Amino acid sequence: MTLEQLQHALEQHQLWLLDKGGQRANLTRANLYGANLDGANLYGANLYGANLYGANLDGANLRGADLTRADLYGADLTRADLYGADLTRANLHGASLSGAKGIMQFGPMPTSGRIIYAVLHDSGWMVQAGCFWGNLDELETAVKAKHNCPMYLGFIQNLRNKPNS
Repeated sequence: MTLEQLQHALEQHQLWLLDKGGQRANLTRANLYGANLDGANLYGANLYGANLYGANLDGANLRGADLTRADLYGADLTRADLYGADLTRANLHGASLSGAKGIMQFGPMPTSGRIIYAVLHDSGWMVQAGCFWGNLDELETAVKAKHNCPMYLGFIQNLRNKPNS
């Protein structure tokens, strides 16, 4: 994707957000390697499978964005708003989440070595653990069946006790 195409998509997305025509940003499988999207408003954007390796998303609004299978390896998500984002099978390895909203990170877990990510949605916390993506009840069932790890179970309880804000 060229810089001009990206700028056009972002402009159209802003119009869509303001209900002034335009269209939702469809950046499916876009190559945004190292892109500077500092402070970009990508609320509800489709970034399915996008290559955001090393991208600067500092302060970006990614609320409700579809980041399924997105490569966010080493991306700067400092202060980004990820509330309601879909991170199913997204690669967050090495991503900076300092001050990010709507997301928590735990780990590495002793039985799997994984870093666990929890994303706040209107319906509660959704969790990514390896290829697992689901709610807290589903995670608890999977953990009890596979790991029965007190650290995993403590993580689940911690999220259940955390206010949804």
